[in-house]
Amino acid sequence: MHRCGVGTGTIATKKFAKAKYKERGTVLAEDQLAQMSKQLGMLKTNLEEFDPEFHVQFQDMCATFRVEPLMLGVGDFYYKLGVHIIEHWIGGPITLEELHQQLLKRRGKFAQEVSQEDLIRAIQKLKALGTGFSITPVSGTYLIQPVPAEFNVDHTMGLQLAGKHGY
Repeated sequence: MHRCGVGTGTIATKKFAKAKYKERGTVLAEDQLAQMSKQLGMLKTNLEEFDPEFHVQFQDMCATFRVEPLMLGVGDFYYKLGVHIIEHWIGGPITLEELHQQLLKRRGKFAQEVSQEDLIRAIQKLKALGTGFSITPVSGTYLIQPVPAEFNVDHTMGLQLAGKHGY
């Protein structure tokens, strides 16, 4: 009577096979990690080289055809930028140019470029979450301010006069 699959030889064979599977699994995991690192590097490079003017053109095209960019998975840029604006808000009214310069400085030189039009769109998208910021045109520029302290007509006229006189 001969029993198959028992004994020291079978145990040694199973240990050897298990060691080979473990070794092969480690090699495959290292290969996958290397491939993912390479792909993330390519993604980072492509994001750094992305043209911010394309964002504006793409959003305008979507608006023309009444296509919701979020349904396409590309609208996250403005929502993330809006969150970035909120995170780095210093409080009180600020001109669009000042906000743009502060964000560029805080984001660093390797971050994706952001235009002033991108900032306006991001702030407008924040309105979907409720009143957060208002954009007031003043003397050829825009004044961004957190709401609830909304400007009334008198405040706006005062700011426009101050802007005309160089203040």
